Amino acid sequence: MDGEVKKAFYPNFNMIRLVAASMVIFSHAFLISEKTEANEPFVRLLGDGKLLGLWGVYVFFITSGFLVTQSAQFGSVGGFLWRRALRIYPALVVCTLLSVYVLGPFFSPLGISAYLLKSFHVKTDSAFGA
Repeated sequence: MDGEVKKAFYPNFNMIRLVAASMVIFSHAFLISEKTEANEPFVRLLGDGKLLGLWGVYVFFITSGFLVTQSAQFGSVGGFLWRRALRIYPALVVCTLLSVYVLGPFFSPLGISAYLLKSFHVKTDSAFGA
């Protein structure tokens, strides 16, 4: 046990990242609902270009970078890349499939059946010259 390296645990980093992501969502809400960020609190307080969401992005990426760098310090490069892939790609695949096959049909001007049967995401022989 003496030679064992123990990873530091920072439980509040997830809370910091949650608050930062919430700042971004809050800031975007003004742009989406009012088509302008003029009434966003930080813009009203500090002036143009000083968005709460921008500060949230900075905080989120700094804390995430710190955690990823800490994760990279343990094990091999291949192990680090494998852990990153296992963390990122399953959610990417699920979100992509849900976007294409669940949300896509409802927001397509083609309608649900035409979207699922005739959309460009489905390969057909005639589309590829066969």
